[in-house]
Amino acid sequence: DALALLPDRPWRLLVAGVARPAHWTARWTAAARRAGLDADRVNVVAELDAVTACAGADVLVLPTRRDPCPLVVLEALACGTPVITTERAGSADAIRSPLAGDVLAATPSASDLARVLEPRLVHPPPIAVQDAARAGVLGRGLGPWLDALEAEMLAQGTVPRVGSSR
Repeated sequence: DALALLPDRPWRLLVAGVARPAHWTARWTAAARRAGLDADRVNVVAELDAVTACAGADVLVLPTRRDPCPLVVLEALACGTPVITTERAGSADAIRSPLAGDVLAATPSASDLARVLEPRLVHPPPIAVQDAARAGVLGRGLGPWLDALEAEMLAQGTVPRVGSSR
């Protein structure tokens, strides 16, 4: 519906990671036609390497109603791809700059989505946008996460320090 509000913009919709591609291709094609979109601009694939998809995309749109930690958001940011998602995406906190993406209300309207999507339909995204996106995930990873968790647990007194007599 948001893309229907942007008919003159250069976009292609890629829906990836669906279990039954033939079923979903038919559904997305029908939805595109109902919205008045050119179904040739909609592609559905069963599998696609996330890094390849994100590196080749100009923007990732994930208007989720609930996803505790969508890795695709982090993967897109790491590839320098700006992200549009909702406050219900657990990894939305990685969008630390307006250049890196937009975090919308839990159930954005098509017009809200089109409003933030339209200026991002630029190929390729400017270097400043790519750098801002990557900055949101720099320093993330298992090591820093475990260090932060340990520091918090020690601060709360829930774990004895190594060598402690407690």
